[in-house]
Amino acid sequence: MKTSVIPKAVVRKTLCQFYLAETYTDLMTDAEIQVFSDVCDKLEEHHIVPVGTLDSTYKGMEKKRRDDKKNVFNSPLNFIYITKDSNQKISNHQVEYYVKYCNDNSVYDLHIDINGKKEINEPNLAEILEKRFGSVKADVEKRVNMYL
Repeated sequence: MKTSVIPKAVVRKTLCQFYLAETYTDLMTDAEIQVFSDVCDKLEEHHIVPVGTLDSTYKGMEKKRRDDKKNVFNSPLNFIYITKDSNQKISNHQVEYYVKYCNDNSVYDLHIDINGKKEINEPNLAEILEKRFGSVKADVEKRVNMYL
């Protein structure tokens, strides 16, 4: 599934930075992810639903998807900052597998909701990210309204 518009890279970084400013616990470690933490300079951008989870038999497709800026896997909504340790533990595991081992509060705070799906495909991912968009939008509005 592709989008007709290529989101600017700054949108992805802005969403990641927004949650960094909000503070949350890393997905697979107990590290606190926040602007002033010791791990802040070492965080990595992570696909919530890893690119390689779709076609395990077609690993060559992974690089094509990763490079395709219009692919739904590269949506700014499919990224968060996590520690290198978490990124290595998650690797290309399917989200429905790795989320079982994540910090429950982080999954909730970051709006990682796979809706009980057993398998994630591109149409499912679009649906998941659409729902995440609504939650992210609500978080941003809540933060902005605090300052009005």
